[in-house]
Amino acid sequence: MRLKHSFTALGLAVALAACGGGSDSEPASKSAGSGTVDKTATMRIGFTAPPTQLDPHKERPQDRVYLYAMYDRLFSVDAEQKVQPMLATAWKYSADGTQLEVTLREGVTFSDGAPVDAAAVKASIERGKTLEGSTVTKALSTVKTVEAVDDKTVRLVLSKANVSLPAVLAQAPGIVLNPAVMSRADLGRNTEGAGSGPYVVKAFTPNERVQFAPRPDGHWDPEAGRLAQLEIVSMPQSATRMNAVRSGDLESIYVKQDQATEATALGDGEAHEFTQYDSLLHYALMLRNTRPALADVRVRQAIAHAIDKKGISEGLLDGNCVTTSQPWPASHWAHDEALEDVQAHDVPAAKALLQQAGASGLELKVAVNAGLSPQNEILQVVQSQLQEVGVKVAITPLESATALEEFRAGNYDAYLHVINGEPDPAQLVGNYLTGGYALAGTDSAGLTTVAEQALAMTDQDARATAYRQVAQQVSERVWYVPLCFQPAMMLYPGDVIGADDLPLAWTGIFDPRHLARSGS
Repeated sequence: MRLKHSFTALGLAVALAACGGGSDSEPASKSAGSGTVDKTATMRIGFTAPPTQLDPHKERPQDRVYLYAMYDRLFSVDAEQKVQPMLATAWKYSADGTQLEVTLREGVTFSDGAPVDAAAVKASIERGKTLEGSTVTKALSTVKTVEAVDDKTVRLVLSKANVSLPAVLAQAPGIVLNPAVMSRADLGRNTEGAGSGPYVVKAFTPNERVQFAPRPDGHWDPEAGRLAQLEIVSMPQSATRMNAVRSGDLESIYVKQDQATEATALGDGEAHEFTQYDSLLHYALMLRNTRPALADVRVRQAIAHAIDKKGISEGLLDGNCVTTSQPWPASHWAHDEALEDVQAHDVPAAKALLQQAGASGLELKVAVNAGLSPQNEILQVVQSQLQEVGVKVAITPLESATALEEFRAGNYDAYLHVINGEPDPAQLVGNYLTGGYALAGTDSAGLTTVAEQALAMTDQDARATAYRQVAQQVSERVWYVPLCFQPAMMLYPGDVIGADDLPLAWTGIFDPRHLARSGS
C-alpha cells in the first residue's frame, strides 16, 4: 500500500474524538487491516535514532517518537496539516492575535490519577519556557504569560501575534506534564505518573529502547493504546532493521530510501504492509557560516553547485528522494517553482565561485551520526563530489546527541543530517534558521523581519509570499544545502491497524498511539 498526502494550508478544523469503551476485542476503525482489534497483541518497531531521555522539555527531535506514546499534547496535526484537538477541544484568538484561549477536554487524568487541568497546562508551558536546558524555549518565545481562567480554560498572552502557535503546541512544546513530577531530578529516566498519554513506560534503556504498556485505567481516546505491549527500538543501520523484521525480532520498521525496493517486495505479500507517506523531511548538508571557512556566501554557493543531488538520489536511494533547492516540496503551499534550479549541479560554476572567493585548498570538518544510514553513505558521496572542485572534507562520525551538540556549538563546519518536517513553516524558521541550529548565523539578510511579519499574517496567500522569500534566501544564501525530500515509509505486520492515518508521519517523527493489530 502506498499512501500520498499533499501539503495544503494549515487550518483550524475541529474533529472531536469519539467516546467509547472496550473489551479485549473491539471494532477496528483506523484500519489498514480488517476485523477486530486484538488487545493481546504486541508490536516492536525499529526506529532510526535512539531515545536520549524522556523529559519532554529537554527533548531532541528523535525523542519525540518515544515521547508521543506516553504524553498527550494540546493539539495534533492531521495528514492534511490541519490542526486538530487533543487535550484541547476548542480554541480561539483575540481580534489582534495576541491572545489564544484554549478549552480543555473534560475528565482527562495523568497516569497517577491527577487531573489534567488549566493549572497543569500553565505549569507545563512555564516550565518549558524557563527550565534550564529546555529545548522548547525558542518555540514558546512568543508566549508572554499563561493564565488559568478556570479549571478547563487557559489563556496564552502573546508578546506578538503568532498564528502558528497551535501547530507548535501539536508537538513537544505542547506536551502537558504532571506538575507533581516537575521537580523530579531524574525525570528524564523516571516518568512514573508524568503523562496523560495512552501508554506508560515499562522499561527504558537510554540510547537503545523504550518498552511501553497501556495505561491500566484506560485512555480518553478509545482508539489509542490498544496494544498489550509497544516497544520502540533504536537501530540506526538500515540493513540491521530489515534483517530484524525478516527474522521476526521486530514486527515493524521505519524504512529508509535504501530499503524501499526490498520493503515494497515484502509489502506485496500477506505477512507485511508497506505504507508510504509524503513528507517534509529532507536530507541536508547544514553549514555553519559563522566559521571562517564558510563565511563567504560564494563558498557556500560553490558547495551547493558541486553536489550532484540527482546522482545521490538515483545512485544511493533508488530514486526515492525528490531533489530540491528549497525547504518545501512542490505539493506545499509555500513552494516556489522558480527556485528549483538555483542550486543546480554545475562543477565549472562551483570552481569559479571558489576562485572568486580566494578559497583554494579549502578544508571542511563535517559531522555525521555514527552508523546512521543512509546519511553516512550520502556524506561519502558528497565528500567525493566536493573533492572534484578542490574542497577537502574530513568526516567525523559522532554519537547522535554529541553530533548535534558539537555542530550547534560551532565546532564543525557542516553536519549531514535531516531537516525535520514541521507543521508550519514558522517552525522550520525558528528551529533551524533563527533559533535551534541557527543556520542563518550573522548572515540573516532580512530573514528575521520577514519571518516576524509572517507570524502575524492570517491571510494564506500573504503567508505563502513571505515564506517564498524565506525559501529564496535559503536557496541563494545557502545557509544549508537541501538535498532531497524523503517520503516517510513504514513496514508493518500484515494485520496492522492505524497505518492509514499515522499521526505526524509526514514529519518523519510519527506518533504511534493509534497503531494496533487485528484479531481473527
